[in-house]
Amino acid sequence: MKALRAGIVLSSLAFAAVGCGSQAQHTDATTQEWGESVEAGKAEAEKLRTLTLEEEYKYGADFDSAIKDPARAKETGVTIKTIEGHPAADYIRRIGQRLAAVSIRPELTYTFQLIDEQSVNAFATMGGYVYMHSGLLKSAENEAQVAAVMAHEISHIGRKHALQAMANQAVYGGWAKGVGGFGGLIINLTSAVMFQLPGSRTFEFEADSYGLDTLRRAGYPAQQMVVFFRNVLAKGDPNDGQRHDWLSTHPDTARRIRALEEKLTAGDLIGYGMSSAEHQQAIQGLP
Repeated sequence: MKALRAGIVLSSLAFAAVGCGSQAQHTDATTQEWGESVEAGKAEAEKLRTLTLEEEYKYGADFDSAIKDPARAKETGVTIKTIEGHPAADYIRRIGQRLAAVSIRPELTYTFQLIDEQSVNAFATMGGYVYMHSGLLKSAENEAQVAAVMAHEISHIGRKHALQAMANQAVYGGWAKGVGGFGGLIINLTSAVMFQLPGSRTFEFEADSYGLDTLRRAGYPAQQMVVFFRNVLAKGDPNDGQRHDWLSTHPDTARRIRALEEKLTAGDLIGYGMSSAEHQQAIQGLP
């Protein structure tokens, strides 16, 4: 995404600064302060791991507001623009609700949004917030392939992968003293794990597996997840190296394809959402 090229100013810079300077600068006071910071990070990590559903909604909504506000671009590293009033926005909401109803956390209220962004990508945070790039919809061949990506992202939320990644980062310390208290910390950490830090291969494999099962339960041909991943791998992204596309933010695509193929059955070849014509009609005129 265009805004992702902006640098993210993170309090992790404080982590690097601790190790700078001469040996004489490593005083007992510095060591003690760093130790306290690590302990504070562990405490914040525990809070992240035990958020209530209401807290997930709140912080998901807070982050959603932050990444839509250009005035906060320095804080988040991104500014997104959603597409409203276009049939494609309703299209992804309809697909998303069909999937959410049979997902591993169907009790969540999900929010599906279409972003005006040409790179082929999607992401999910917490509290049911899923974001689809317009470039991904135009790259997909049918509804089932769009559903495959959305099932993958919904599964990230189902398994609380963003929260787990944020907690892991908080443990390293240097995060707990950020501006804005715990809410500010969450904005900082969410930006880091979404847009700056490498994605977890373990989380990607897990989201694929749960996503495949979600596709099946929703009546889509699960094999279309493999087809879409193969298409992305074959084509790449024309903006690769300049934007965050699927291949750069969802690592090990080739290995994940092989793992998915081993899970496919004969029944995964047929299902709902295979019409290319209907898909093209739904996204016609998409910027």
